[in-house]
Amino acid sequence: MKPHRLLLAGLLLATAGCKAGSIQALDGEWPIPVVRVDPAPWRPCGGGAGGALVRTGPGEYRLITPSGERPLRCQADLADVRVAGPWLYRIDRGVVLRHPLDGDLDAPGEVLARIEGAREVDVAPGADGDALLVVGEGAVYVVDPRGAARALWEGDALTVAADPRRAGAWVVGRAPLPVIDLVDLATGEVRLRVPLPLELESPSLSVVVGPRAAIVHAHDRPIASALLVAPDLGLALPLRARADVAAGAFEPGATPPLCTPPGEVAEDGRLSLGGDVGDTFGRVAPLPDGSFLLAEASFGGVQLGRLRPPGAADASALQLDTWFAPEGWSRRIEALAWSADGVVLASSVDSLRASAGSASLECTRRSRTLREGLLRATNYALATGVALVELPTAIAFNTLLSVPLVPLGPGMLLLGEPTLALGMTTAPLWLPTWLALGRTF
Repeated sequence: MKPHRLLLAGLLLATAGCKAGSIQALDGEWPIPVVRVDPAPWRPCGGGAGGALVRTGPGEYRLITPSGERPLRCQADLADVRVAGPWLYRIDRGVVLRHPLDGDLDAPGEVLARIEGAREVDVAPGADGDALLVVGEGAVYVVDPRGAARALWEGDALTVAADPRRAGAWVVGRAPLPVIDLVDLATGEVRLRVPLPLELESPSLSVVVGPRAAIVHAHDRPIASALLVAPDLGLALPLRARADVAAGAFEPGATPPLCTPPGEVAEDGRLSLGGDVGDTFGRVAPLPDGSFLLAEASFGGVQLGRLRPPGAADASALQLDTWFAPEGWSRRIEALAWSADGVVLASSVDSLRASAGSASLECTRRSRTLREGLLRATNYALATGVALVELPTAIAFNTLLSVPLVPLGPGMLLLGEPTLALGMTTAPLWLPTWLALGRTF
């Protein structure tokens, strides 16, 4: 084999490798418009009525609200935070801290309370200032605006959520009894108690509070096992009620008032919703009109719907209206935030918004940053330039070896990168053949 032929063979493979490297190393996007690699997903870090916080990169965060988004920077690893108004609340080794969102999040925060075993905090707005609800060791504590802490509910709590409209707090307990309690913030009296079904006993529980009802659901359990609790109606219904189980009951004369959802009694005496609760998981957010936005995720995608709580005239069933998401939505939900302005479902690719008073959904595609645009333009330029070098190299190589013309450059431009991938992966098969033909001819 003559040296110039080996040089051409090496140049052909080198240009193909350089083209593949320029495609993958810069920004992970192929130079074929129909093939797209989405940005890295965001990591949820908590949120609240003031918005949702996600981590977009090392030391970089983004606050998502229905009215807009804003970037934040913090070198600390933020997790399970609460955002309320202009403040960010977090827990650091039993100390409840407050940081201004407009300030330096790496600066020492304001110490609001020290609670042994504190692991979750929520904010209850009030006329005299914001009170804090803290899940601690053996109790749920309320911290008034002056910083005084007292036990509001005693037991092993899974989660807590403030309910400003009812001046109360929703506490989901595991011990001494597995229950869902609506507790008065001022007196600690349990206004309503709902047995916690077996299907909802999970450390990933969440309570979403709306104007007319609250929904208790677990992120790691099927959404059909979630419970909608309407205190004014004395009603607790699973999102997918069954007709072959015992009906629910409300006993206002009990102490505390007891509301039992439809279900059946398990072998250990616990309440079970019974039957197959499905295999779809989901997210829930309250809408300003008193209904809930329900996003059910499955292998087939995400289905959106508006869940309307039952009214006084018809307190027997839930109404779910399906919403059709706009074309082009990526169906990724990495942040969910709500306020009086509406609801937003966001991801690193796009966002879906439902404004207050509107029954439609608006999808917004995220625009590329200047850096991403420059990298993409450089990617195209390098890939195109290397392809132009590869084309004459392939022609010369094939002509000198007297074999049929098989240039990878036109294949890449016309048929897309699968042609390049096929050529590179089968190189051990066709390259020795070409070299052998070169020696023969």
